[in-house]
Amino acid sequence: MQPAGRAGVLTHQLLLAILGAAQRTGRRGPVAAELLAAARHAGAYRGSAEELTPLAGDPLAAVPIAMATVATLVQPAAWRWFVGGSVQNYSISPEGWRMLVDSQH
Repeated sequence: MQPAGRAGVLTHQLLLAILGAAQRTGRRGPVAAELLAAARHAGAYRGSAEELTPLAGDPLAAVPIAMATVATLVQPAAWRWFVGGSVQNYSISPEGWRMLVDSQH
């Protein structure tokens, strides 16, 4: 069970930051810079805890980060493989939205 959130606690999601750097720039340098900042606990990572894939108590949480790191450093456009279809798998269709709104009235 996840503990309740507390005000003033900073968190980050390295996996999303890696994929976002590759998506925004299409270059290896920003991906590497993101990883370096996380490793050094610098910038947005200063005083921040990993939220999505915490390694404490779950070393396998490093697997998706490692895969995204290798893939985007080899080929930055690989970010598409990781995110392709993700929104489609949980988003609501326009028809579903209309049904939801209609049911509220």
